[in-house]
Amino acid sequence: MKTVTKITEQKWIKSTATVAVMNALTADGAVARFVGGCVRNALLNLAVSDVDIATDSLPEETVKLLEKAGIRAVPTGIKHGTVTAVIGKKYFEITTLRSDIKTDGRHAEVAFSKSWTEDAKRRDLTINTFFADLDGTVYDPLDSFEDLKNGVIRFVGNPKKRLEEDILRLLRFFRFYAYYGRSMLDDEALEVCREKAFNLKKLSGERIRDELFKILKAPDPKAVLLLMQKNGILEHFLPEAINFDRLNQMVQLENTYFEADALRRLAAVFGSADIKETALRLKLSNKEKNRLIAIVTSDFYPETEKDMHRFIYYNSKELFIDLVLMNRTDDKWKDMLKKADAWQIPIFPISGKDAQAIGITKGIEIGKALKSLEKWWIENDFTADREQLLERLAEPA
Repeated sequence: MKTVTKITEQKWIKSTATVAVMNALTADGAVARFVGGCVRNALLNLAVSDVDIATDSLPEETVKLLEKAGIRAVPTGIKHGTVTAVIGKKYFEITTLRSDIKTDGRHAEVAFSKSWTEDAKRRDLTINTFFADLDGTVYDPLDSFEDLKNGVIRFVGNPKKRLEEDILRLLRFFRFYAYYGRSMLDDEALEVCREKAFNLKKLSGERIRDELFKILKAPDPKAVLLLMQKNGILEHFLPEAINFDRLNQMVQLENTYFEADALRRLAAVFGSADIKETALRLKLSNKEKNRLIAIVTSDFYPETEKDMHRFIYYNSKELFIDLVLMNRTDDKWKDMLKKADAWQIPIFPISGKDAQAIGITKGIEIGKALKSLEKWWIENDFTADREQLLERLAEPA
């Protein structure tokens, strides 16, 4: 198998947990190599979050090797050859080399093998087919290194076959283009994506949502969503997406002040549609659904810093930031975003016990007094301290 380079010094490779897992897997002569995203990102000098490993040992043997080394082994997908090694808070997904012998578009029947090349051939995209040893040596079984260097996003082998094996790969194709693509997309691949896009309806809402959110968090989601719209793909899973300029405006502000937020970006690109239906289709949680509705339907935008404080106090800092990013672009609001992010939401320092201490005994009267006092405190921009509030509470009605 062709070697192409060596990964430069990487903390994740040298970590105690990584070394322990790799040593355990190879203790009795089996071969284990890093695979997929961790190798790809290391070659591009990008951050690595998940460390996946491929091995030529059978899954049952993998479990024994890990347990022999005192490492917890979880059979997360043992039927398909996958075992998860757990050390503290670190997780390593380990999969036996395999080939897919039968697929139905969502699930695969697999055969385990000893061939690294055959394992690479069953993967989705060429930039995800690299393997690497613990010493950093990188293997390129399908001659894909030029694709990685040039930002070419290409299916492994026949695009039609890849999508028939798993239609989720269609969304992954565009998602990886959003993050790693630097060249024109392959015409044959685009044609197959257009042809197979109607099959996206077979996917669960959870799988579509997860890929969609990753696309939305890309550096330039507008470009890839427009590309999907132009090729008749977006209409099959997110027909509501029409406000691409508003999305782009939000992305520019987010890049200056905040981390990318997929739900907020979904709200920005959202057009006229039934929000609840969208939330149901994408299997959003109740919290996500309510936030999406609040962003899309709210028509109140504070005009002053005092208004900002009041809005945040009654609603949330998150929703205030959502609405500013959704609707404002001028420098005044860029400054307001920074102030909102830094503002500490105050806690009303007066309680029912304080009211009782000055002689207000009835529950209804206590409630009215505290509500009136809190309203005055808010109207004065939360400037009154506890002593001032107690004085006002004691004043005759």
